[in-house]
This record gives sequence, C-alpha cells and structure tokens, in this order.
Amino acid sequence: MSPNNLIRIAGIAGIVSAVCTIGISFTIDQTTYAPTSPLYWVFVVGGGLAGILLAIGLYLLYRKEVPALSLIAVLLSTLGYLLFLATAFTPSKPGDIAVVLADTLSNIIGVALFSWLAYNTRKLPRALAFIGFANSIVAGTMYAVALGAGVNPTNPNHPLTGVVMALYLAYFILLLIWSMWTGIALAFGKARQAVVSPAN
Repeated sequence: MSPNNLIRIAGIAGIVSAVCTIGISFTIDQTTYAPTSPLYWVFVVGGGLAGILLAIGLYLLYRKEVPALSLIAVLLSTLGYLLFLATAFTPSKPGDIAVVLADTLSNIIGVALFSWLAYNTRKLPRALAFIGFANSIVAGTMYAVALGAGVNPTNPNHPLTGVVMALYLAYFILLLIWSMWTGIALAFGKARQAVVSPAN
C-alpha cells in the first residue's frame, strides 16, 4: 500500500477518533465514570485504535523532513493510546496516574509535537498547528491546577472545581477540532499530495 493511501486511511481514522471521543462522553456517567451503555467499549477501543492509526499517518507525512522528531511523536502517542486502552478495562477514572499519563503522552505531548511538525514543515495548515498548541497548553494547565490543588470529581465543592471544568471543556473542544481538522486534511486535503511531490 502506498504512503498516500496509508495517510488517507489515517485521516479517516482521525475523524473516527473525534467521533469516538464524543461517543465516550455520552456513554459514561459523568459523576462515577462508569459506562452507561455497551457502546462505550466500542467507542473506547475504536478511539484508541483510530488514534494510533492517525499518529502513524502523521509520522509517514513528516518522517522524510524530520525523521527523529516524527518518530518520537508517533512512539509517545502510540504508547499513550495503548495505555488508554489498558486503563479502559480497569477500575480507573480521570485523575488516576495511568489515565493522566496516557492523556499526557497522546493528547498533550503527542499533539504538541505533531503541531510543531505541522508548523515547521507546512504540510498541514499553520492554523491547525496553533489549535494543537492551544490544546496542549490548556490541557497541561488543567492537570497542573487539578493535581496541584487536589481538585477531583469526589470533591465538587473545591473552590477551583469550576476553573478545572472550564479548562477541561476548552481542552475537549480543542482536541476535537484538532483531530477532526487533521483527519480531514489528511484524508481529503493537500497533505497527501505533499508526500509524493517531486520537491520531497
């Protein structure tokens, strides 16, 4: 299979990943984080596998220009998604160290690195890179506040709970935009042509 076809599949996976992220939020109890529908497992597994495919596609897009950084980005992102899949089948919840680590690897560091590659290579829109940077900054700030101040779902009366929830909502929206936009750009945009361009 050609790199262009693999990148197109990765783009579709990016769109699927965004859809699964939305699906997870609708099939989980927001207080206990227990699944409320059998579809939850479909969204979790589908989202994890789609995230890995997206990361691999982005690696293929950037590896010729920036081999070392693109390899680091795909390895960290893939490790994060694998941890997500593992924690989905354990009694973990947001805020647990394994979940935070998985989120940090895939959706904070991974997104930031791929955004940096987009910004520097211009193979994807620079505006998309800025969305990725904003996503990582907001998510990092959210975890810094939540973990530093001890904000968690079992303590809704904490004075910084509202701040953490606002940061989470912003992070959720930015990640959805980044995943969906990246997916569309890879699947239907000009990024695929950049792989086989004579200049590359």
